[in-house]
Amino acid sequence: MKNVIIFDGDAIRTIDLDYFFQDKFIEDLDLEGVGEALVNNLVFNEAMDDIKDDVELNEDARNPEFRKKVNAGSNILKGMIMDMAGDKAGEIIINKIQNDLELCRV
Repeated sequence: MKNVIIFDGDAIRTIDLDYFFQDKFIEDLDLEGVGEALVNNLVFNEAMDDIKDDVELNEDARNPEFRKKVNAGSNILKGMIMDMAGDKAGEIIINKIQNDLELCRV
């Protein structure tokens, strides 16, 4: 895999792994911004399950390679949170994001 997908809430960004941290979007993120990007990416990934059967909406939603790149993007964002906040606080932040998203599913 040469790149990952980050959905920033407005656009789907394909970011080259070799230059991930030099990407202007990533470079400008603070801890709050990384958290927001993670939320957007996780919601985007789940929304693809709802739209994958609608040909008009998104052909990418049916592409397993695209989905892997979205998941990889989320994993990198989680790692960034851990690096920026520290292991204990990072884990708390990530768990809160995932718990909040779980509450939205109900």
